[in-house]
Amino acid sequence: MDNLNSIKYITKELRKDSNTLKNRLQSIIYDYHFTRNIWDLYNLPLIPNERCGLWYLPEEEYNTTSYFKSTDGHTNEWKFSFRRLNLHLLPIIEENFGVIIVDSTRKGKIMPDALTKTIPIWCAVLNYIKFEGEVIDSDMEVLLEDHWVKVPSIIPESEKFEIIKKIPGFVDEVKRLNLFTKESLGFSKPLIPYWVYPGKTTIPEHTNHRQIICLTTSSSKLSTVTLRDDDEIVSWPYIQGAADDHELWVTPDICDGKLDAKMFWKFLPSVIDNTFISISNEQLISQLNNLYETNKTTQISKIELIPIKNTGIYFGMIESDMKFNLDVDIDNLVLLSTKTISDIPKPISLHHYKIESNKKGSKQLREIIPKLIPLLNTKTAILCDTGKDLSVAIVLILLCQNFTIEMQPIENQKPNKDLIKQFLNEINHIKPVNPSRNTLQSVNSYLM
Repeated sequence: MDNLNSIKYITKELRKDSNTLKNRLQSIIYDYHFTRNIWDLYNLPLIPNERCGLWYLPEEEYNTTSYFKSTDGHTNEWKFSFRRLNLHLLPIIEENFGVIIVDSTRKGKIMPDALTKTIPIWCAVLNYIKFEGEVIDSDMEVLLEDHWVKVPSIIPESEKFEIIKKIPGFVDEVKRLNLFTKESLGFSKPLIPYWVYPGKTTIPEHTNHRQIICLTTSSSKLSTVTLRDDDEIVSWPYIQGAADDHELWVTPDICDGKLDAKMFWKFLPSVIDNTFISISNEQLISQLNNLYETNKTTQISKIELIPIKNTGIYFGMIESDMKFNLDVDIDNLVLLSTKTISDIPKPISLHHYKIESNKKGSKQLREIIPKLIPLLNTKTAILCDTGKDLSVAIVLILLCQNFTIEMQPIENQKPNKDLIKQFLNEINHIKPVNPSRNTLQSVNSYLM
């Protein structure tokens, strides 16, 4: 092995060693404390942005989540998402005069595109519709001229200009689909985004708008963290955006590959000493696995079924294997999960497909749907691992085939993409969901 290859090998091994589970989780804990400092500073509701942001907040510190995707803000791919409207945030924003949306990004960026462009596009479209034709305060006139687009200074002016040009088209499409109206938008002052991250923590004071504070909780400049813990110095290799794409680093040897944000915060008190993980990486994995196995045997699973108005269709999430305890009048129970339900009453037909709510599961769904849908009627409950993805696909198909957008029964309806978007909007008014692109492609493929 020559010197150059030797150096590359050593560098690769060092990088691999620094990306241990212990260093990831310790970096997440470190970033959480920055998030708490920002909350202390502004005292606005914390809203984790799925999926990465969920890892940076314990569940008891937030009441809901947002779902702004970075892909909707990628250069030349700018979108206002008609399936991720996030309208459930508006009452919270209005009541508290703003929110803090928590997210992170991997090394190479200061902030994720979800915060720098996707959220600004969302604010712009909602402001455009809400305040169209109204007299605006003089200090808002510049934003009004830019179709309400405000982005951070790291975004080039040329890119901002291209985004501005797209806003009227997004607004026209919202109006055409009748997804929401000026009157239905529950906020009274313009939604103005601001950006906070390690190294930048202050924003201007305000009185005439609602603050949408976009918080990037990870530092782009740290490589190692060294802190004093009482009389001891604690140090570890810092991983920026350590929680990003967790399915790539939660390997099968860690809680059967099922370690998620909720489980992490539940298990955390058992594996930290003060705010530090004092055990080795191997001990950490072993302890997490023990907690996972104990939790599996003691957990009592409860299901909250969400009714789709008066249609007879329900959907929800299954957290673990369980006995049937659903108090609903249904003919069919669809289970899209590797988990099981036992003791199902005989009049109810169980349709169990052992798939998970991920990209692979969404693709498998495309093969399942043509066999499953003809077996169902509108007295059906559908469960999946998240209650937000695979189950929503079946709900959408049943709605599109059997109901008008006003949820009135109908026969021989010919669904189209507009109807799917409209029904997805109606579901989001009942409970926020976020079916993946692959899941919705399965719906489109079957219905059209």
